[in-house]
Amino acid sequence: MVRLSNSDDWTGGRSREGWLGYPPRVWAGLLVVGFFLQVAGMLYANGGVFHAGDSEQYIGSADNVLHGLPPVGFRSAYIGYVMVVATFKFLGLGLPGVVAFQVVLALVTAMAVFDLGRKAGGMGAGYMAAALFLWNPDVVRWHVYILSDSTYMSMVVLTVWSAHRATERRTPGALAIALVLLCAATLIRPHGWVLPPAVFGSWAILLPTSQWKRAFFLGAVVVTFLLLMVCGSYFKEKRKEATDSVQRLFCGHVFGAPPNPWAVSMPVSMPGDDREVARYILRHPLACAKLGLARIGAEVVHGRPYFSVRHNLFIVVVYPALYLLALWSCFRLWRTPLVLLVLMVATGHSGVVALTFADIDGRTVLYMYALLAVLASLSLARLVGRTDLGPHEPAPSAPNRQA
Repeated sequence: MVRLSNSDDWTGGRSREGWLGYPPRVWAGLLVVGFFLQVAGMLYANGGVFHAGDSEQYIGSADNVLHGLPPVGFRSAYIGYVMVVATFKFLGLGLPGVVAFQVVLALVTAMAVFDLGRKAGGMGAGYMAAALFLWNPDVVRWHVYILSDSTYMSMVVLTVWSAHRATERRTPGALAIALVLLCAATLIRPHGWVLPPAVFGSWAILLPTSQWKRAFFLGAVVVTFLLLMVCGSYFKEKRKEATDSVQRLFCGHVFGAPPNPWAVSMPVSMPGDDREVARYILRHPLACAKLGLARIGAEVVHGRPYFSVRHNLFIVVVYPALYLLALWSCFRLWRTPLVLLVLMVATGHSGVVALTFADIDGRTVLYMYALLAVLASLSLARLVGRTDLGPHEPAPSAPNRQA
């Protein structure tokens, strides 16, 4: 069985001894300093806050909200991030305040990443997971953009951390925190709608009851979510936003915007609305499955022909090793609550990619990066002998810890 630390302090049971002979504050300091050096270097090189394609829509939507007007275009589906931008403009801190918020939120997320790694694999795994998250420039660069991606990356991790904590503690307070963070994450960007079924589904599977009751509750979660998708105005708005993307998908486009390499040849006939899309999938299941897998593959590969040589080289060196280590952890620990929850969140995001498009910047895989880093750190710590992770035995639910 996976041995979780009995201590709730941030540095675990061996906090006084530290790791590799150094006290925790030394490791934490190195992680934070390395992170801030990257952020400062990126801001200095750019001469300030980064803007990209959708930045002006977020800024314009925030201005509209401050004047009592609706958001610009489809930004209503990103209302959570629009409110973040509007809040800092209202406070007079402007766009630098938004970037500062994203950087601080990333540091809070690193604490959650550390905590997940520490509880599942010991101090070494915790520090390795935090380092993989804070020292990856491919992730850090999004913290200095006025885009929803940085905030969403952080909220995915905080949602998983709080949901896993609620599974362990089973107290009203832990459950309330998990639900608040879950609601906040769903409002940041459209990908957030995959989080509620992942969290509630994992809770249903881990209920300390009979197999039939678990199946019933899981079925109830699935049916409720499907009804919300069909009838709920919130989900209708998000589906409406994806209409053009779905049409491009069935044209065989792997990516949602040009350049569009690796396009897949698809059978003729273009679907118009949701019902025609469903019929198209039923008529051409193999072709649609091939396209969906091609898009997931493009997202997982993460490299792009139009990336710089240095960027692609970094991806080739880091990501395959990360994936292999994470897969090893999944293989060894697939019936533990943390791995179950991460797999459900990853499956949800993969489904979004398969049904819509792979991001031209490979951002979607970065939404899962910190959680993959946690899983990879469990195997990495085991390889280097810096872990208190032992052999596990299947357990239907997490240990019942008292607050």
